[in-house]
Amino acid sequence: MSTPEVTLQLSSTYEHAVGMKELQNANLRRLMDPSIAAIEGFVTAEYEVDFLVELQKVTPAVIAVCEGKVVAYVIAADREASAKHGLLSDMVGQIDSRASFRGKPLRGEPFIVVAQLCIAKEFRGQRLVPRLYQYYADTYRARGFSMSVTTVAKANERSLHAHKKANWETVADLEFNGVMFDVIVLPF
Repeated sequence: MSTPEVTLQLSSTYEHAVGMKELQNANLRRLMDPSIAAIEGFVTAEYEVDFLVELQKVTPAVIAVCEGKVVAYVIAADREASAKHGLLSDMVGQIDSRASFRGKPLRGEPFIVVAQLCIAKEFRGQRLVPRLYQYYADTYRARGFSMSVTTVAKANERSLHAHKKANWETVADLEFNGVMFDVIVLPF
């Protein structure tokens, strides 16, 4: 029996947004058993379907699809889109005021935010992270961005490890609502 093919594409439909929301809900830290979250990783931010649909119009997510189902995603948000979501707005504001990369403050740099990365449990360990981020970098480099920036909870060791393997660099740490995060950058 052959393994079903996983294809990458940009999100473009309401159904894609719903699929991303379903995957997000299955991996939300607040809904997970803490012992499972520590092993499997987790996501912390919550995005509603309507917000994901709005993002598709400007900065579509990179999604992995298998047999018609969204099995992984990288949500992208530029500064304007980030300003429309409380958590993203706060994150970008803190990054702008406190983080530097290779000696230059990030404020004013043309970066795109990874608002969230998530991979369905049964698709982990299949090298989707580097594939997703390569597609993402190619897409957003072509749109004039020089780097991507995101935060990962320090407690999310699985995600931090995956990002380091995908060539992300830690540039600062921040605190949001009592939780410590690494600020990480992927230059394009």
